[in-house]
Amino acid sequence: YSEAIRLDPNFADAFYNRGLAREEKGNLDDAIQDFSRAIALNPRHALAYTERGMMLADKNEWDRAIEDFSKALAIDPTDASTYRGRGNARSGKGDLDGAIADLTASLGLYPKSAGVYTDRANVKLKKKDLAGAAADYDAAITINPAYPRAYYGRAIMKIDRRDLDGAIADLNQTITLDPKA
Repeated sequence: YSEAIRLDPNFADAFYNRGLAREEKGNLDDAIQDFSRAIALNPRHALAYTERGMMLADKNEWDRAIEDFSKALAIDPTDASTYRGRGNARSGKGDLDGAIADLTASLGLYPKSAGVYTDRANVKLKKKDLAGAAADYDAAITINPAYPRAYYGRAIMKIDRRDLDGAIADLNQTITLDPKA
């Protein structure tokens, strides 16, 4: 991508794609810089806002991440992953009701996401909505029975409910599915 950028320094998608490559390598600051350049060249590049928002959220820069996700959604309100990203950023910031609203919107666009059900269950667990968390963990496991995060989250919820045998069973399943968990 660097060669494409050298040949055409106004090619927004080259910066975006290089940002993705840098993100994959764990170089968040350089990825953010590339996504920012893509946005400067094309202010309607919704995916660049979303990816930059993801990187900012990874750095716990919640307000900036939420702002980028909101800009992306203003451009493309049909992207489930952007609602998910903003929901998780809102959760990180402590806006649990906003997080649930965004994660619910994400599920409205893509209802088969075990990850989003698990994310929403985690937020409900923070709110002490144990019944709502249980329903979402169960939905995640129904969608993907091999998803260890859902079993782990459900185990934590079962500990809160004092269902220790159920918690142990879910923790054992977590370890079976992902021994490094």
